[in-house]
Formats: sequence, structure tokens, C-alpha cells
Amino acid sequence: LIKALSEKLEVIVYVRYKDQYKYLKRALSAQIKSKRVKMLKRALNMMLLEYYAGLVITGGSSMAQESALIGTPSFTFFPQVLETFNYLKSKGFPIYFGLSFEELTELSLKIATNPKAYRANTKEALRELEDPVTFFIRIVNEYV
Repeated sequence: LIKALSEKLEVIVYVRYKDQYKYLKRALSAQIKSKRVKMLKRALNMMLLEYYAGLVITGGSSMAQESALIGTPSFTFFPQVLETFNYLKSKGFPIYFGLSFEELTELSLKIATNPKAYRANTKEALRELEDPVTFFIRIVNEYV
């Protein structure tokens, strides 16, 4: 996927584990040399990176949900469809899941040609959500 996308896009890769970093650095050496792929050695301000990215693709769920909440089109390969994915999608947040490799590649390249058209203004939708800190405090106080 990274190789396919880097033919048309600049791709930033952040992996969780050192062995993944080493593997991808070798596997993507040509793309890294051409500067089409950049590998992060450590986490940066990921929310800022997600906000300014044209799209986010992850194997997990947290970054996909987080970036969708700030309006960035987000794809997840998480092996399960979580209730939160469906909920966010139903509220208009740009989260995509359950796509095949071909669908993901095609849609990613389509988004990359005009990322602003796919970015969601999430301010109104966010106002409808309950603040999790307030919710948590209320629940704790009920049982204390």
C-alpha cells in the first residue's frame, strides 16, 4: 500500500515497534531515497500531523477515530468493526473501514487529488458529543 500510494503521494510512515521500522526501512529503501516516503523514528505531535495530513491510514483504531474527529479522512485496517466506527460514520465523521486493498488505494488517490473536498468540518458534530471527562466524573461521583 505504501509503495502504491508513494507513486502519487508523499507518504509519512510511523510504526509502533522497532522491528517494524527496520523492516519497512529496508522494504521501502527506494521510496525513502526518492523522498516520496518519510519514516518517523518517534512520535511527534500526532494530532497536529493528523490535522494537516490529507488522509490517515492506520492498522489500529485510536488514530483513525482521532483523526476523523478533527475532520481528516481516516482509514482503518483494524480487524474488527467497532461500534465507534459505525457511530462516527453515522454522525458524518470521515472514517472508512472494511475496504479492500483496491478500494482503499483508489479512494486514497481520489482524496489526494482534492483533499479539501473530503475534509469534514466537524465543529457542529463535535458539539453534539458529550465531553468524556465530564461523563467520567459524573459516573465516578454516582458510585462514590
